[in-house]
Amino acid sequence: MRAAALSGRGARGAVTVIAAVAALGLGDGFAASGVANGAGGKGTPRAPKAARPVDEITPLDVTRLGEEMRKAKGRDLFIHLWASWCGPCLEELPDVDRFAREARARGATFLSVSLDDLKRGPHVLEVLHRQAPNLTPFVARFDDPDKFIALFSAEWEGAIPALFAYDRDGHLRSSVIGEIENADIRRLLADISIAPAP
Repeated sequence: MRAAALSGRGARGAVTVIAAVAALGLGDGFAASGVANGAGGKGTPRAPKAARPVDEITPLDVTRLGEEMRKAKGRDLFIHLWASWCGPCLEELPDVDRFAREARARGATFLSVSLDDLKRGPHVLEVLHRQAPNLTPFVARFDDPDKFIALFSAEWEGAIPALFAYDRDGHLRSSVIGEIENADIRRLLADISIAPAP
């Protein structure tokens, strides 16, 4: 499936969720019940668990996520939004995991944030251990979906998977909404400033 650039329109291979969260009044991440599409990894044989820098879920509210973004100033920053119940998200996880590893090797900061309900933290960790051991075990926690969306882009409508790329000054440089492709990864890696930040 083709990954689409941020445009305000739905992207192929993306699941729009933020509006539903606002309508339902959910504030502790996204509830997975009633939304799962059969791609949640059930029945998949478990691979040996890879070593992770952190072995527990870290909840991030809008304030804390903003702090993480500010800490990355002076470096290229990528923020990946996904959920364990989102089929396209699960399909692209191994590619995003490889991209995160390569981006960090070039000096960038890479934050991956699940939009699962915090109660599903153990399942999120299991998915990450199995499919994407290089991604950060963060789960979004917020009361105001509009404020959460505004943190990334006024044009983003809440579809996931989503990947936002920021320059060293913290300005949004580009984004991919929907499944990421190898061409997107090559383009984003080429845009990373390899020289050390001043």
